[in-house]
Amino acid sequence: KTYFVQLEQKTPFGALTFKTEKLAENEKNQNKDDKDGYLVGLTAEAAGFTFQPAVYLVKDRAPKKDTDNYKFILPISGKIGAIELTSEFIVSSEEKYVAATNKIEDGTVFGAWIDAATTVGGVSYNASLFYSGTDDGFALSDEGANLCPMEILGDDITLTGATLFRVKASKSITDKIGVDASAAYMFTNFDDEYKVNNFKTADLDSAYEINTNATFKASDAVTLTCGVAYLDGEEAYKKNDLTKLRDRAHARTDAYVKIHVAF
Repeated sequence: KTYFVQLEQKTPFGALTFKTEKLAENEKNQNKDDKDGYLVGLTAEAAGFTFQPAVYLVKDRAPKKDTDNYKFILPISGKIGAIELTSEFIVSSEEKYVAATNKIEDGTVFGAWIDAATTVGGVSYNASLFYSGTDDGFALSDEGANLCPMEILGDDITLTGATLFRVKASKSITDKIGVDASAAYMFTNFDDEYKVNNFKTADLDSAYEINTNATFKASDAVTLTCGVAYLDGEEAYKKNDLTKLRDRAHARTDAYVKIHVAF
């Protein structure tokens, strides 16, 4: 079960946010094995930019884990001339249980998402960078899914411990119809020693993805999207083999239809 309670309070220096959430729950063990999240954040504006610093704590009480992970988050958005900037910077203090040593080990990692957008001749362009740092096998967890807007990379395939570059172009054909296309390239930030001992053959060492979409705004509340995503690349080193990478056996092609309803 997952659920959360969030409170917001306006102050003279910005809006404060308090959030507590249940990420995993074990009803048979009286909350001893639960995973909980706690966030305190602030939204403030200065010099034409919006700043949203926050501290996020995840307490995992699963057997043997008993870890506390802290994330210090700073989203910044604003406009410089004709360029709109959206960014999020994260410093994460990670703990994890390592079965080989039967100990809780810790590391500190850095992550970032930066997107710059502008419009020229009726076409909107975006250039983006996603980065998830690594530290002795630690990596910024789960942020790829939260930040990266590709259909496969960062969504169905994790971007933990990876760098990704993306370019995107989009255009409105009519008031109701729009099209867009994007291309992304990613590569892992884990070193060869980590790959040999920890990577699985299904993990990606590098890959590229191409997305194309068409949208139709059926009403103010309903938007329909159909698209195709294509992914190909190289898989990680095979265990105990540093001689070469291997190409994915088959390129992946996803076709999808989405309905977005706003309330």
